[in-house]
Parts: sequence; C-alpha cells; structure tokens
Amino acid sequence: MLEVYADGGATYGSNKIGYYGWVILHQNKHYEGNGVVELTTNNQMELKAVIDSITFCKTHNLIPEDGLKVYSDSGYVIKGMNVWIHDWKKRDWKTCPFLEKKGYKSGYTIKNLHYWTTLDELVKDIKVEWTWVKGHSGNKWNDRCDELAREAKLAFYRKTKGEKR
Repeated sequence: MLEVYADGGATYGSNKIGYYGWVILHQNKHYEGNGVVELTTNNQMELKAVIDSITFCKTHNLIPEDGLKVYSDSGYVIKGMNVWIHDWKKRDWKTCPFLEKKGYKSGYTIKNLHYWTTLDELVKDIKVEWTWVKGHSGNKWNDRCDELAREAKLAFYRKTKGEKR
C-alpha cells in the first residue's frame, strides 16, 4: 500500500495565505510537493494537500492495486472521508438535519464543496485507507509535510512582499 502524508495551514487576518505540503512514500523512494493559495482557509489547505498528492500519484502511475494509505493530522479530512461524505452525497452535498439540534442550520450546501467533490472524484476508483495522525508529535513524515508547507509560505512572502515571517 502506497503511503501518502499531507498537511495544510493558513494565516489569518487580512492576508489569509494558505500553504500545504505532502510526501509520498513509494517503494524505496519518496516524493514531495508543496504550494500556496491566497484567500483561503486552513481546512481548504488540508484538503488541497491531499488532492495534490493523490493527483501526483495518479499522474505518475504510482497507485498500486492495494491502494493508498493517506495520513493527515486533520480530523476534518479524515472524518470527512471516513464518515461525513457518505451522508453528504446522499443529501446532494447538503448539511445534515441532526445539526439543527446542535444549533446549526441544516439543508445548506456543505462548506468547501469544490474541494470535497474534487477529492471524491479523484478516489472513486481507488482503495483508500484514511488515517489520522497526531500533528507535531514527532511523526517524521507528518512533520516533513508541515515543514514543506511552511517553506512554501516563506517562499511566497519573499517573492511577493520581500518579508520574512
């Protein structure tokens, strides 16, 4: 099973810069990628990291018959793919009625619909095991994803603003 690690983050305030990184472990090799998106959110970047890493796998024909094991420190991504997505699809990508009991409105289009539908389409023919990993806990590859994401953010600031953050 091919292992994929993905992580994303975002700054808050007026800039709202999102950044992400991913690592793919394939046989005795590993591949890395990262990127930056303006005017985005942390959850969108967590999803973007997974989308980009799986897209890379598909583009480079890396996906084995036994599928992928995707690791993320985002409960949003892991719960979304393991639990929520099944109900969202049944409800045409709308929020669940039980949320009304918790003070939320139901029947609205879910947040980040484009990212969720893109990810769903990407993995429709692939066996994927979605696994949560604790962030910033010494997991070598999750920590590397975080590092790649931050490198992308710093490179963006140097290029666009001449600043170091």
